Amino acid sequence: MLGSPYLKSTFLFWSMMFGCLVSAIATYKDPATGETLGYWTDTRISNARPPLSPSLESEIRSSG
Repeated sequence: MLGSPYLKSTFLFWSMMFGCLVSAIATYKDPATGETLGYWTDTRISNARPPLSPSLESEIRSSG
């Protein structure tokens, strides 16, 4: 049994982190438009409303 016990117990986590890194760097070309696209976008983050405190959130829900 060779290897670090830490790396053995966290192998799945580090494998997924490596996959995230590769997908963040990689791009692909859309065959229909020829546009170069990435696998990660910030569309949902850009369209999200800003976070509110719990007290403001409850006021908004009770008023509307």
